[in-house]
Amino acid sequence: MEKRVNRSLFYLLFALSALILNGQAPRKFYTKFGRSGIDMGYGVKQTLDGQYIITGSTSSYGYGNTDALLTKMDSMGVIIWQKSLGGFVNDIGRSINQLPDSGFVVSGYSNSFGNGGYDAYVVRTDKYGNVIWQKTWGGMDWDFAQDAILMPDNNIVICGSTQSFGNGKKDAFAVKLNVLNGSVMWQKIIGGAEDDEFKGLTLDNSGNIVSAGYTKSRGDVLGDMWAFTLNPANGDSLGRLMYGSNKADWANDVVVMPDGKTILAGGSEGFTNGKKDACRVWFYPSGQFDFYINDGLATEDEEIFKIIRSNSGFCASIFIYSTKEIAGSKTDIKTAGVNTGGWLVPGGFSGSFGFLEDEEAFDIAPTKDKGTVQVGYTTSFNAINRDVFFVKRDSVLSYGTNLVGLNEIKDEEKVTINAYPNPVQNFLTLKNGLSTSHRVTAELRSVEGRLIRIMDTITAEETIDLSNLEAGIYFLRVYSDYYSKTIKIEKW
Repeated sequence: MEKRVNRSLFYLLFALSALILNGQAPRKFYTKFGRSGIDMGYGVKQTLDGQYIITGSTSSYGYGNTDALLTKMDSMGVIIWQKSLGGFVNDIGRSINQLPDSGFVVSGYSNSFGNGGYDAYVVRTDKYGNVIWQKTWGGMDWDFAQDAILMPDNNIVICGSTQSFGNGKKDAFAVKLNVLNGSVMWQKIIGGAEDDEFKGLTLDNSGNIVSAGYTKSRGDVLGDMWAFTLNPANGDSLGRLMYGSNKADWANDVVVMPDGKTILAGGSEGFTNGKKDACRVWFYPSGQFDFYINDGLATEDEEIFKIIRSNSGFCASIFIYSTKEIAGSKTDIKTAGVNTGGWLVPGGFSGSFGFLEDEEAFDIAPTKDKGTVQVGYTTSFNAINRDVFFVKRDSVLSYGTNLVGLNEIKDEEKVTINAYPNPVQNFLTLKNGLSTSHRVTAELRSVEGRLIRIMDTITAEETIDLSNLEAGIYFLRVYSDYYSKTIKIEKW
């Protein structure tokens, strides 16, 4: 009897141990997702619940040519939910922030909404990705939001470039938005007669805003790196940094280190080993230039997309760019850990990472386990065009060896969805060939993109009453977690 009890206890402990081990989030893995269109990841964060949120763009899902993509992924790399944000033209999500209420703010640009051309586009959602409000900022010309940051007061600051306002061809802007309703709290336009732009945002150690990019109006007409420190209360300038060669130089991002030094990271055609190089420039807390370091091959173009503080003891900061440093290879992701002196940290897994085709990463963010996450795109793994590529690295930048949650997408040509009669007068019949093992949803929208009706659980055949709608054009989008199709409906 005692042996039987001991044996049962052993099996119970073994099963519990297996459950615990299987439930642990992996510290390093990579995965991808997408369909037959072009799907890109531009922004990523770890969420408050230890999962991941991604924004970017998709032409596989949604309502228009390209929609802003919002995807939540669990800690194992499996998609929990996915949303398309935007209208019937082009909408791009460039950055993502999570609010204390677990909702999200996506920032980017759109020519589906707004005043003209492209406008800066900001969307607040709840924790499930449902839209609470969406706003545009801009004028009759082109205006792009490139980055955004969550402020200590939980409002949002966006930055980018505007051709609608300012002094020259293109001016840099920073705008603070009220998170409750998206209203403008303040806006600043900075620039001269030529092109000027902000591309990256951070906070300094005093809570001031630091926005970095390039200027062609001040300094070299080919472009110099610059950054402004802005008062978070009203956007007034508190200081400016500039540095450049006699050729084109620009910053894509900025980070302020614990010792108060500011690092501008981007690209240079003047400080190079040959062609365009990835370039980092250090400034003392006083604003005085300290030193610069360039990285890159003599035969290829490189530029840093993002730089962050490291939260591990392995290195002080981490930056990413694209490289072809392996002879004969396609484009790979280069990730580099840097010490406080600016030099690459030996050991660990700094270096290039990629597969048979092209991979690039455009954003990197720290994680609670002292690792990082990266997002971009891949054309490997049988991607038809470009698929979103997600990489989770551990504290020494190791990227793992297993694809977690990578499932090949079902061939959309094998899926049949029909809606008839079309044109329709009263009742529309929807025949759905999607698998019943996935929840299928249908959304009916006006030609302007206004949501008219949502049907959350669609069966194989549905009858939809349209008799109360006015005559005109409508769009019926039918989708599941692996498929999306939009059908144009004409109502008599």
